Amino acid sequence: MVSMLATLLARQARASSGKASGRLFERAVHHAETHLHAPELNAQTIAAAIGVSLSALHDSARRHGTTIGQMIQERRLQRCRDALRDKRLERRQISDIAFAWGFNDAAHFSRSFRTRFGVTPRAWRRGAD
Repeated sequence: MVSMLATLLARQARASSGKASGRLFERAVHHAETHLHAPELNAQTIAAAIGVSLSALHDSARRHGTTIGQMIQERRLQRCRDALRDKRLERRQISDIAFAWGFNDAAHFSRSFRTRFGVTPRAWRRGAD
């Protein structure tokens, strides 16, 4: 009987931990989404902003199959990709768009964009997809 109770409590604790981790990651993503423009956005600033330890934040991201850095970069790249096709922004420099979404090095942005999407930012802007 005691063994069954211990097993049940352990399962409930794991389920509760998974739900809490999911909520923590959702909070981290929400904070990142609203602060992508800030070049200093990183795991430390997110953890401090949402009031969790850095290790808890990293554990939560790991449970979602990513890292905080990867999550931030992916979202920044998506915003840049969308902005490069936005007709209202067609006169803006590519580097200005990248900087507006938190990148601080044009060469790094270009390499990251090409690695992620298989095409340069300039080619994407021209419609080569």
